[in-house]
Amino acid sequence: ISIEPSFDVKLAKQLPDRTGSNYHTALTGARGARVLELLDDVSPGRRLVPLLAHLAESFDPLLREKATLFVGRRIQSAAWAAKQLEQPDNQVRASAIESIWGVDTPAARTLLQRCKTDKSDHVAGNGFVGLHMLGEPGIVEEIQNMAVADSNKARATAAWTMGKIADPSFAEQLASLVKDEDKIVRGTALQSLIGLRREEAKAAAVQDVEKIL
Repeated sequence: ISIEPSFDVKLAKQLPDRTGSNYHTALTGARGARVLELLDDVSPGRRLVPLLAHLAESFDPLLREKATLFVGRRIQSAAWAAKQLEQPDNQVRASAIESIWGVDTPAARTLLQRCKTDKSDHVAGNGFVGLHMLGEPGIVEEIQNMAVADSNKARATAAWTMGKIADPSFAEQLASLVKDEDKIVRGTALQSLIGLRREEAKAAAVQDVEKIL
């Protein structure tokens, strides 16, 4: 991008176009999804939206999921995200909610609140993360309560959400969830706890450097 500013446009054109005329040579599946991830990182702004918006309705589930996140992050619309919640694909629905993280409008807050009780654990978790990012009161306590729920799925969602938020106050509860009776809960909690410890180590390293300076 730094050498050739139009490279993101050229790369985007390697994905399936709106008419499907290039599908036999286009990047699809995991390769196409990876291209969308890269473009999400290196191409700010909306200039690729006209080229890629149609992929949010692709029959390729990986392209559909990544394109939903890419487009949603750039249009930042709670109404658009709400429309994607009507999709049957839970990964797409979760990506739509992730795309409005940081959007602080009444519509966005209402949508995120609605997601807390969604049928999909991933969507619910993304709703909690989004609300926490907006400073919504009581979210940490709600997640802590979810971590002791009878449902294995609820506890797994709580463990994942704790890792995503990375609040040090979750450490003790994550350590407890590592010993949970359900293997999915245990695995999710362990991954989140490791991530939390890494964040704590990074913060400690920054403090050490600041003391030296």
